[in-house]
Amino acid sequence: MNGDVVIRNPNFNDPDVKATSDEMTNYKPIVEDEKEEDRELSQMGLFSWRPKFLEPLNRPVTFLISFGLSNFFLVQCVGTLSIMLPTIEKVFNLSSKETGLILMANDIAGPVAGIILANYCSTRKARSIAIGMLVVMIATLFQTSTTLFAEYPEPTTGMVVTVKSTKTVIGLCNETFSDDSNNNADTDTAARNYKYYWMFIVGAFAQGLGGTPPGIAGNTYLDEIYPQSQFGIAIAVLYVISFLGFPVSLLIGGTYLSYYVTLATPEGITPADAQWIGAWWLGLLIPCMFIALFSFPIMLFPRQMPAAKKVLAERINKGTTTEEEKNRELKRSFKEITRDTLPAFKRLLKNKSLMSLICGDVFMFLQFGAYTFFPKIYAMIFRKTDTQIGQIYGAFASVGFVLGLICGTFVLKRREWPPKKLALIFAITTVVSAPFMFSMMIYCSPNTYAGYSEPYKTLNTTASSVLCNAGCGCSAEIYRPVCDREFGLTYMSPCHAGCSDAATKDSNGEEVFEGCSCSNGVVYKGECGESCTSKMLISFILYALGFGIGFAGYPANAIVYQRVVSEVDRTLAQGMRQTVTRSLGTLPAPILFGWLLDESCLIWKVNRSGVQGNCFVYDIDKLLIRFVGILFGCKAVSALFYLLSWYFYPENTNANPVKLSDIDADDNNNHHTEDDQSLKA
Repeated sequence: MNGDVVIRNPNFNDPDVKATSDEMTNYKPIVEDEKEEDRELSQMGLFSWRPKFLEPLNRPVTFLISFGLSNFFLVQCVGTLSIMLPTIEKVFNLSSKETGLILMANDIAGPVAGIILANYCSTRKARSIAIGMLVVMIATLFQTSTTLFAEYPEPTTGMVVTVKSTKTVIGLCNETFSDDSNNNADTDTAARNYKYYWMFIVGAFAQGLGGTPPGIAGNTYLDEIYPQSQFGIAIAVLYVISFLGFPVSLLIGGTYLSYYVTLATPEGITPADAQWIGAWWLGLLIPCMFIALFSFPIMLFPRQMPAAKKVLAERINKGTTTEEEKNRELKRSFKEITRDTLPAFKRLLKNKSLMSLICGDVFMFLQFGAYTFFPKIYAMIFRKTDTQIGQIYGAFASVGFVLGLICGTFVLKRREWPPKKLALIFAITTVVSAPFMFSMMIYCSPNTYAGYSEPYKTLNTTASSVLCNAGCGCSAEIYRPVCDREFGLTYMSPCHAGCSDAATKDSNGEEVFEGCSCSNGVVYKGECGESCTSKMLISFILYALGFGIGFAGYPANAIVYQRVVSEVDRTLAQGMRQTVTRSLGTLPAPILFGWLLDESCLIWKVNRSGVQGNCFVYDIDKLLIRFVGILFGCKAVSALFYLLSWYFYPENTNANPVKLSDIDADDNNNHHTEDDQSLKA
């Protein structure tokens, strides 16, 4: 066999391991009476508890499924938050910039933790992943607990509510009431709930800390236990399981919002009503329970799974590492880890292909920061409730995502592509998917709002308070829209339409207001405009197509990240990636896109003191032009950097692998030089 021999090791899943005869003398098979440190390296359990009955689970596929399912529910926490944002803004009186700060707090923690934890995670990958997941669970529960303290207003029916036994008209023109008494009950509760805003900030920061170890160590641990020919498939399976959490969270999140926040549905209102407050907290609470369930098995996995020995032997044959090097990496002390960090950083910074790849990810993650606001935007432009848009958007995103990853995996499985070509494949998928960003420009014709985007039809003015409703004392804190179907105008409330009497129902069962002084006829409850189903389907089909093409390249991207650096630097490279992309990409993204939303606001909630709250209505045309323009720009720039990464990628990255023994030798030489110089002195 050309000098190759077969070594038998009883701890291998597959006992036949191929290695060169030169490696035979250095090979140290694991035996039953090995010392405690070696048992911790290869056997499942915690500390000294390493029972034999766990060994059948000590396999790559078990870790892959456990890690994938934990990620699935971890991503659900983030995805659910995106569909819950409009409700959270309403309950806690927040602007889009303030909700953006919640998301930003998550990303502040990433750069802080990324570099600090990167090298530590390299020696205890599985345990670091599990601890990180549990931190995310605790942080999310902390955010969810705000629902125990928050106050929720009693919904009104027929625009009338009873408060302290006094009948107070809500949202109607009533000259016998002052502006103070014509106030909406939910305004005061939302203002009082604002004080719990800090709990979302703290929880998001802790989520960012906990989410860092899985991002750093997960792919690297998989790379150690799967051979190169299977790693791409393993990554694709992981991505399918994990990232399906996002579209599924939209589907399920929409269902959660169909339940009222107190789980007891008030009479007379539906999820389509402006007063409806969905059970936002369910979307955070339920995934937490499953994160805990699947994180515990991950904690039991060893530092080096038995299957990793087989993969190690394959790499020994290729000359990329030695068993001595791997053992040295796994058993490094904290002092050695700290000492090796600075030289490793210098090596990574000189890697042009890696730096281009990370720069491309910065702009890609900047674009991903907008995805949190997508359900909110789609609900506006297609006139759907949060529940409906969550289910529709989630379904199309799921189909595009799964089909994209299946196609990407199929391409990888056809042949063993060299990493340089995989870098090109990823760059091409990014370029092709960029134009599909413009699918968001297909949307329903925006509504016109009396006194804001259009003047009142009875008078030529764009003021929100005109002669026809001047004596009504209309509040800017109330958004109970009504529609004048004759002119296609939406009024902010019955009060703004000059309606003094409560609604009645017509023959079709619709609530109507008659005798409104700002309208020539009746006005109907709800906004004007009809849904445009055909435009919505075209927009979502194009979006799903672009989404799928983009994700088709991600299995290739994961392999490139593992191959573009030497084995000893892979975990640190992932830590650097997390730090840079979070600092420059996901960190500013929520603030940027939240600011864009606020700048496009047409009707703000303003209380009696003039303090601005959340936005009721947006200028859709202005918002989408800015939004889509930035998204396309980010996608184009990221594609350019991915092409540069392919261009700079060396033809053979295994020619001169970095070894820890070389680092130790350099370090010892430096010490000897210093000693010699001191002796001469």
